[in-house]
Amino acid sequence: TLQQIVDYIAGKAGAVEGVVKKKSDALGETLGKPSATHFQHRAYPNVPRVEAFLQYLPQPDQLDWPRAADDTALVVSDGTHWTPTLIQSLAATGYRVICLQLPVTLVPQREASFPAGTQLIQLADTEESTLQRCLAELAGEVRHVFHLHPHLRFPLGKLGLQFDREKAIIKAIFLLAKLLKPTLNKNASQGRCSFCCITRMDGAMGRQNPGTVAIGGGAFFGLTKSLNLEWPKVFCRSIDLAPQLDTSVGAEAVLAEWRDADRRLTEIAYAADGKRYTLATRPSADLGATPLNAPITTESVFLVTGGAKGITADCVRAMAETFRCKFILVGRSALGTEPSWAQDQEAGTVLKRSAMRALQAAGEKPLPRTVQRMVNAVQSQREIRQTLSDVQAMGA
Repeated sequence: TLQQIVDYIAGKAGAVEGVVKKKSDALGETLGKPSATHFQHRAYPNVPRVEAFLQYLPQPDQLDWPRAADDTALVVSDGTHWTPTLIQSLAATGYRVICLQLPVTLVPQREASFPAGTQLIQLADTEESTLQRCLAELAGEVRHVFHLHPHLRFPLGKLGLQFDREKAIIKAIFLLAKLLKPTLNKNASQGRCSFCCITRMDGAMGRQNPGTVAIGGGAFFGLTKSLNLEWPKVFCRSIDLAPQLDTSVGAEAVLAEWRDADRRLTEIAYAADGKRYTLATRPSADLGATPLNAPITTESVFLVTGGAKGITADCVRAMAETFRCKFILVGRSALGTEPSWAQDQEAGTVLKRSAMRALQAAGEKPLPRTVQRMVNAVQSQREIRQTLSDVQAMGA
């Protein structure tokens, strides 16, 4: 069962059971209010705790590699002057550069002067078929990809303002990675091929976000980490540049990372002062004996989504046993009356046979799929009722 799995993992981690204490509250008792419950959580001495921090790095050592005349770099535009600046720097190294512009509904394109010879491709949409057709029409094979993610902001308190826009951009780049996988991995055996994502969140990979900068760009750090594992021959890296950095300084930083000889790094940040960082971890304080002073009383009410089954039900039971509080359980399964054919029938083979007999009595074929669907519905209802019964029995 799920509980057995939890207990097994907790045992391996050296779990020490938590302690629940009732803290007397003289004022609360005087007013006739229930006292708060204070819970000291489980300790896991075999599981180390670490915290992430920005670790300073020196400038990267530069690797050089031979280039063919038709070597192509694909730059996905962010719609600002950053794009032509990076293209200029790449063209200066001898690469043929193609600029891919996402639909203007996602990334509006400002007027900019591109270096001579730059091929501009404006996408009408970001459907996979459109991207596939676009890549098929390119002259030469793409060996390097640079996605410049736009710097998006929102008014304080309106976190979701850019969600849909960023989600569409992220999906397009994920599809681009999927479509370019064969080409990049094939050519990587003949020299460096790369997939780089450049964001301008805060120059600290989101750790110093002022609360008004869209955070969707953080998805690309997960993407390049995954690609780095799945594409061992392709150089994959994400770079977060401080928005205050001058475009020429930022372009130089991107090229320096692109030529970095150290392939172990997958995420880099450049602060406003130009210093280079990566994320590292260090041990955090031991929280084994730290009490969780949660002012939860028997009158506290928790709104729980996910229904009254599975792991959600296990969490609710644990909280009910610990705090004796109240719950509002929200789920998609309606609680109805158990059908007559299932009443007093044990789960398993007995219940399945009863479902088959009910179908036959109704003149229907007892197809395995239909029988299983009927059984699942009954078991779901029973699990919900059992959860409600357990919670009520615990005094919640």
